[in-house]
Amino acid sequence: MAKIGVFDSGLGGLSVVRSILDETKGHSICYFGDTAHLPYGSKSVETIKRLSQQAFNFLILQGVDVIIVACNTVSSVALPYLNDIYKIPVIGVVESGVEAALFTNKNRIGIIGTHNTIKSGRYEELLLNKKPDIKILKKPCPLFVPLVEEGIVDGPIADMIIAKYLLDFTGKIDTLILACTHYPALKKTISKFLGNDIELVDASMKIVSYIEKYLKKDENKKKSEFYVTDRPENFSSLSKLFLDKSIKAEIVNIG
Repeated sequence: MAKIGVFDSGLGGLSVVRSILDETKGHSICYFGDTAHLPYGSKSVETIKRLSQQAFNFLILQGVDVIIVACNTVSSVALPYLNDIYKIPVIGVVESGVEAALFTNKNRIGIIGTHNTIKSGRYEELLLNKKPDIKILKKPCPLFVPLVEEGIVDGPIADMIIAKYLLDFTGKIDTLILACTHYPALKKTISKFLGNDIELVDASMKIVSYIEKYLKKDENKKKSEFYVTDRPENFSSLSKLFLDKSIKAEIVNIG
């Protein structure tokens, strides 16, 4: 049984945890959410690299077999850097998000994410390499992360912010990539605004196919572990949103 490390800047990576738990059996999760430094999307690349290294060092000390970088920002701007440093298999969510979007077989694709994810152009590059004729519309939506972290995923505040960011997408796309693992928590409210005919794609949908070859098979059962760097009480409430059950997280200082 493998121990799967999942790293995110906050709690949105629990959407990846949900996919792993739904599609694999017998493996344990070691989740690390750097909630003290959230959000990563507006930080410099050098700061993102430094914080990511601290997270990786912590997860490796916990004995993980593979690390999934659930943060799209880190996956977009720091993954090659991390792969050069660490020997452990490291899987980002950008590639799986692109695969899920192309699987829809549609040609007008919107991309929303943090400032750094959108600025990196990584999603656009991979999409056009595989399907040069698609039309792409992209936009950063930085307020979506704090919305989700505060548990505000519907209601008038969420409606207003979603309308502000996504108005430019109406009538122009048939698929929307949620290029941040926080964003799936807003799926219902986004669909209400854009319409149910727009297909929403999140990076976690195909992530399990990327890690299967790294999953060891043995009989030693391990307990899943959840760690954050700040506000563990917030984890308890938001874990119910993503996992349908409340889970307690341990607070750690890795600085």
